[in-house]
Amino acid sequence: MKDVKDGRMLFNSLGNQQYFKEEEIDYIVDSMKSRGPDFERANMVEAFHRKACDTLAGVMRDLNLSNHCMRIVSIHSEVSLQNTLAIL
Repeated sequence: MKDVKDGRMLFNSLGNQQYFKEEEIDYIVDSMKSRGPDFERANMVEAFHRKACDTLAGVMRDLNLSNHCMRIVSIHSEVSLQNTLAIL
């Protein structure tokens, strides 16, 4: 979870398909911001929202912050582009 070399937290370095990798998150956020309507037309937002919630839950669990995760997910529970971006 922690990269000792540069003091950063790493998540999903093994590539579990249930979660986004750290480098994927930045790419997805940029893509959703620039091409949001394309995601909505392709009905991709729900799958990204679900995986974003799973990723957040995994990160927060590793940091022992599961209670905060539940609150964040409940606030952004409606599947929308904006809520997916907020979770990511």
